[in-house]
Amino acid sequence: MLALMESIVMSTSREDALTELSCLGTKTTELSDVGIKAARKLMTVKPSSEHRALLAYVLYDRASDEGLKSQFAQKGSDDQARAISAHEKFLAEAAHEATEATRTAKGQGLLIANFVLGNTKNDNKEYVEAISLHSLVANGNPQVCGEDLVARTLRNLIYENNNATRPDDAERWFKHFASIYEPEAYEWDAEGDRRDSAGDYLSSAQAYEKAAANSYYSYDYCYAARDNFLQATTNSDGVLADGRKCVEASVQSSKENEHYFKSTLPFVYRIMAGVLDDRGVYQPALEYIKESIAADPENAFSLDTEAKIFADLERNSECIAAAQSAVRVSDGKYPSMNFHLGYCYFATENWSKAESAFRLAAEADKSDAGSAFNLGLSLSREGFEADANHWFREALSRKPDDELRAKILNALK
Repeated sequence: MLALMESIVMSTSREDALTELSCLGTKTTELSDVGIKAARKLMTVKPSSEHRALLAYVLYDRASDEGLKSQFAQKGSDDQARAISAHEKFLAEAAHEATEATRTAKGQGLLIANFVLGNTKNDNKEYVEAISLHSLVANGNPQVCGEDLVARTLRNLIYENNNATRPDDAERWFKHFASIYEPEAYEWDAEGDRRDSAGDYLSSAQAYEKAAANSYYSYDYCYAARDNFLQATTNSDGVLADGRKCVEASVQSSKENEHYFKSTLPFVYRIMAGVLDDRGVYQPALEYIKESIAADPENAFSLDTEAKIFADLERNSECIAAAQSAVRVSDGKYPSMNFHLGYCYFATENWSKAESAFRLAAEADKSDAGSAFNLGLSLSREGFEADANHWFREALSRKPDDELRAKILNALK
């Protein structure tokens, strides 16, 4: 094939034949040199801005091949050095030809030249300049060598805007891309990361779910479960559905992806346990939280969730132990954990220790009406009515909800 192409390039001056051979050179690296020869001869036989744009495209295609080759070559080897040098050489030639073409080209020729020049800017990490050039291409309908350049251009624009710290523009181009083409799994994965960073947890969860449909990205079910939990109103069904898929995928994961599961599973187990506990499904909730603690024994939030589940199961001694561990591990940083400890003590009618725990919670968070009210209840059980009424009034001043307000007023009678 190579010898035949060489022979045709040497013997023909026909525009259509040389154009076809130029394009054929972009199909495999082995045919690239003769493809470039054909494109150069085409420019000699019939100079035009369109043919120069084609030459720029063929040169850039070769530069891309060499760049890929350098990435896969052994680091520091002669092969890598040769590939890097060739990449830089063909990239510079492509940029030169594309720049020359833009001076006179119109229509498709100009779009192809802008595409190549934008790509060379991208390769050189000149993202703002690349965005300017590729934006022009995206609004056209360029094709070269039978290839639609729009999809590649839109992908470039998403990447370039990300790297230029323009997340809103990256999102706009992704939506445009997704309205025309079906994104690949890796693109849904990246979209999930973008929406997660923006705090758009509904969209990020949906994007992660689409990525996870590809088995390689099955770990994205874990991130989808997380972002279903983080939504303004937790999507509890989504937490459970994606969480279970995350657990299932972790069993079948490749060694390459183990670290994704290791970092996310403890949290996923915890939020599934929390959802089930809130729904009164206590035993499965306890099983999940034990998995979370087994994976991350010193996580205060998991220990706190365990305490809450034990409280709901009326296993009070275990509730106290778990709540004490949560407070210890967190160095008492979170008032809610002291509140849960107080709740466990209160359930055992240990009013003194309940009082101490509720006091720590009430004094640490001066907006929490619940801890102030429970402190008042503990003091009342101990017979300290004056102190109890002080904390009931304090709870009332903390703007409780209607249900708690009614309880406080009843206690003050």
